[in-house]
Amino acid sequence: MTRLSIRIDFEGSEAFGPGKARLLELIEEQGSIRGAAAAMNMSYRHAWLLLQAVEDTFGAPVISTATWLAPCARAASQTSSPTEAT
Repeated sequence: MTRLSIRIDFEGSEAFGPGKARLLELIEEQGSIRGAAAAMNMSYRHAWLLLQAVEDTFGAPVISTATWLAPCARAASQTSSPTEAT
């Protein structure tokens, strides 16, 4: 199977790719950072640090206290999700 993934490089060393996009998707699906971290087999701290990096990159919060994705994060996670090619 062939997969295409997209990574967006910002000024400096910041990047947004499939891993951070998947984390945002799982936060919305699982309803928590802890649940998303467990689904990705990573520590809560690592997930939290990735989330902080995403927020720093976008310059805005990407989740609310109710764990809904902010519109900019939802759009970004949908844009860089892997796509199968035939």
